[in-house]
Amino acid sequence: DWAHPELGPLHGLIGIQTKVQQNSNMPGTNTIPFIPNYNRFQIGMFAIEKFNTGNISYEAGIRYDFQHQSIAGREPDNEVFSDQLNFQRMTATVGLSLPVFRSGTFRSNLGTGWRPPNISELFRYGKHSASIEYGLLRYVRDENNNVIIPDDVLTQEEKDVNPELSVKWTTSLHMASDRYHSELTVFANYLKDYIYAQPAGITNSVRGAFPFYVYEQDNTLLWGIDYQATIPHNDIYSSTFSGSYLWARDIMNNDFFVEMPPPEISYRGTLDIFPDKFERSLVRAVFQYVFRQNQAPRVIAVEELIEAEERGENLFAEDDSNFDILAPPEGYFIINLEYTASKGRFDWSVQLNNLLNNSYRIYTNRLRYFANEPGFNLRVGINFR
Repeated sequence: DWAHPELGPLHGLIGIQTKVQQNSNMPGTNTIPFIPNYNRFQIGMFAIEKFNTGNISYEAGIRYDFQHQSIAGREPDNEVFSDQLNFQRMTATVGLSLPVFRSGTFRSNLGTGWRPPNISELFRYGKHSASIEYGLLRYVRDENNNVIIPDDVLTQEEKDVNPELSVKWTTSLHMASDRYHSELTVFANYLKDYIYAQPAGITNSVRGAFPFYVYEQDNTLLWGIDYQATIPHNDIYSSTFSGSYLWARDIMNNDFFVEMPPPEISYRGTLDIFPDKFERSLVRAVFQYVFRQNQAPRVIAVEELIEAEERGENLFAEDDSNFDILAPPEGYFIINLEYTASKGRFDWSVQLNNLLNNSYRIYTNRLRYFANEPGFNLRVGINFR
């Protein structure tokens, strides 16, 4: 980037960024790769300008991005396929910053953004971890809304796939003094053609029954609040309070999404012990409560899906809204303790996780379909630098 000479009140940057990436699967596995081989070329050009009026700082920017991807992989019948994908977009942002109260800063920003679908979202095929997934170009739906996996990988001419486009507004208030530091952020984000994984049913394999997902695109509205405050009580002890809330809605279908993070609050206490004997010697205690996610789609249990398949009944012929195969888990409270220290070339740590040995499941973790998160566990680590 280049910081151009000041033009009156204007000062800013003009720049260019480029990236070349090559990804190749390891040969000799005798299986169809989860994603194909691909080469990616990206280039972006941007300009950012700033100027001040009194105690208010203004900023505006514009950016152009282009991405080319060359793909080569295997069809389900092991035949070779190839494709060329191009995406491009212009985005812009405007914002301001001004001091408020005695020690605060108010910031507000409005901008557009974009994100082209990645290779995994386009071409992923088959089992990965605890679920089976099919990318946007790996499936179609019939007139009854059933998912059909074709013999050939689709092209953009056969199925329209678009990059995500967004308009996001973010406003924050940062307060800082000798007694505390805090930041409150409020945001709203409209996403056109938001890409997400949607449960589509149950499929059987030699390893048993697994949920399978397909990638969809819908228009989405998100808004939320994040808050964090740190209070240094003295030279050796400090407290940090934090919380977050996210509201998310599929506005095309007036529906909820699966795996959106639920609200949570936490407290972290940090104690610096033996400051004269170690370069770093900290004890941290984290108390966290995660609420139940009430913004969740309908539930269709595994038994219902299997029974409907045996009867030849299509559960989605009249209602194709999002669903989950398991209700969101209940809220949970966990306590984690950690001690870390450094001296010379040695680092070591002791972690006591889930100190109360509570049973809980994390809504955003797909392993919740099968098992609880680990109970009480102890970890000890030593590192020599």
